[in-house]
Amino acid sequence: MANKLLYLVDTLDYVRSNCFQRQLYSAMEYGYDIEPLEIFPSSLFPLRRFSVRLERYDKVISVLRLRTLNAVWPSLKSWLLNTPITIYDQDPWESYIDTSPIKGVYKTLQRELNVEKVYVTAPWWANHLMNDGIPASFVRMGMEPRFCDVGPGINDRPVMVGFRGAMHEHRRIVFNQLKSSGVPIEIGVGRLDYPDYMNYLQTLKFFAHDESSLPWICDGVEISRSTGCWVKSVETVARGTFCLRNFHKEGEAYNLSKLPLIQCYQSPDEASDLIHKVMSLPNSVQRDMQVHTVEQIRTQYDWLNTAHKIVTGT
Repeated sequence: MANKLLYLVDTLDYVRSNCFQRQLYSAMEYGYDIEPLEIFPSSLFPLRRFSVRLERYDKVISVLRLRTLNAVWPSLKSWLLNTPITIYDQDPWESYIDTSPIKGVYKTLQRELNVEKVYVTAPWWANHLMNDGIPASFVRMGMEPRFCDVGPGINDRPVMVGFRGAMHEHRRIVFNQLKSSGVPIEIGVGRLDYPDYMNYLQTLKFFAHDESSLPWICDGVEISRSTGCWVKSVETVARGTFCLRNFHKEGEAYNLSKLPLIQCYQSPDEASDLIHKVMSLPNSVQRDMQVHTVEQIRTQYDWLNTAHKIVTGT
């Protein structure tokens, strides 16, 4: 009999619209008897929780955003009492960045709730939480097989280097370098829904994504942004697109050595050389790299493994 899970969400609309939350939810539905419980609107939560008998569930799992947990933990405490809760979080650094409005929230949650384990999507941060006395483990984000598609050959794609998303200041460094080297770049404006974004990626030869500058400051110490944010690269190459990304040893937690479409540089100065190297390869070699990478991501189906680990602990 499948485990029966109570799945705490901000709203179902958020889970369905957030590309990664939706994929985790699909993986959970695939293997388990899952019942979502919406926290918002908060005025309705007391009525919703009143109808929930906690003893009916094998596990309570929160995929709430960390800022939501920071706001609602008193309500959860009075309702859950000592019932264990498992937390999945994609942005654990928000509890440690000195300028974060929710700095220290994990310590609060550990003190006020019966936190069984926290699952985070970067191994450096899982270790950081454990060193802070919080039970934590690493789980890998990925791409559902239905999104894994090789798409057109590299030379049949119209855009040399592109980017679409939040162009934070720290991400501009590689684009400035490429532009100064004469590489044509195209930075999209405006947000796309996920199917359109998936299609957009297949118009690019290369997607550039740099997390090397402007580190987070946590308790006065610089922490590289490259300790997280690797799923963006995996998402890109799952569409048969080369991804230019700054190297960090944490990337291997996402199986980078088996994903040849991810091309890492030590310095942004090297990015244009990587482009020239790839574009000088025979078409057949480029295609083999595309097929191998996409098939690897499809086969490993990380979300299914992540769902299993969150539920079973193994």
